[in-house]
Amino acid sequence: MNKDLEVTVQELGPGYAELVGRLRQAYAPMEAPEVRLGIRRLKGALREGGLSSRKVAFLVAASVMLVLALAAVFLPAPGTLMKGPLPANVYTVACMPQHALDEIIRTQNNDGSWQSDYITRQNAAALKAVAAESVAYRKAVRYLRSKGLEPLSDAELQSRTDAAYALHRRS
Repeated sequence: MNKDLEVTVQELGPGYAELVGRLRQAYAPMEAPEVRLGIRRLKGALREGGLSSRKVAFLVAASVMLVLALAAVFLPAPGTLMKGPLPANVYTVACMPQHALDEIIRTQNNDGSWQSDYITRQNAAALKAVAAESVAYRKAVRYLRSKGLEPLSDAELQSRTDAAYALHRRS
């Protein structure tokens, strides 16, 4: 530590001087002659055994390439891990093949909504396509009208369904 830093530490007070002393002690063993000698001996042993740093770097690179090649051969292509139906959750239940009608109705709140207006509009559109005369659909439409909204159009629902399946295929 240079003289300027020592003056600054003294100006900061005894607590800082103690902290700096502890930090210096923590690194003191690394600067000990025995440690430096041990590091030199280790480097010499590597060189004597024929392992230069260039050879070690080459072996590491070759190992990485081998792992990547094995992964390319044995792992399936991206997008093939998650084939099949969408996982059911509040955002995708209206996009499911049979619209998971029971699940949509089961999760509806008493006021006719679901967790958010986004999901309410989506689920109301799904109910309209399957059960337009149901109580659940009428409650959802009543809730949406009170907010100045309406269910998604068929095209909007289809667009969200396509986006959900595209996202599912990529993951």
